[in-house]
Amino acid sequence: MLNLPLGLLLTLGLSPQAEAQASPQPQWIWSSADPETAPRCWLGTRLELPAAATSATLRCSADNGFDLWLDGVRVATGDAWEKEVRRDIASHLNTGGSHELAVEAWNQGGPAGFWLELTVETTEGPVRAISGNHWMATAER
Repeated sequence: MLNLPLGLLLTLGLSPQAEAQASPQPQWIWSSADPETAPRCWLGTRLELPAAATSATLRCSADNGFDLWLDGVRVATGDAWEKEVRRDIASHLNTGGSHELAVEAWNQGGPAGFWLELTVETTEGPVRAISGNHWMATAER
């Protein structure tokens, strides 16, 4: 998200809320299965980087818990939806090209979901990945 001074935003006819809404936000996602009868979910997506990461900040959470792998290496785990997990994962993105994010998430009753935001800086520019309906999601392993 751009960090523009309030005066400039107002001069351009934008509100701070409009600036925040300009960037898509991560969505809570789950498989199409009922979480009461299918309390585990597997999620995944690919991330394309133009070059190696110079920095990479991962933020995510799940209701109720999750394990997250990047290219087959577990890089994060969480067990409480109200506690955002934040990790520096730049050392795992030391090459450009295609990378795979995979998640096993579980629910312990009630609503279920997982969200993720990954912000990567490379020498070729920034890359941002967020959870949404473009992710693969299944209740079957």
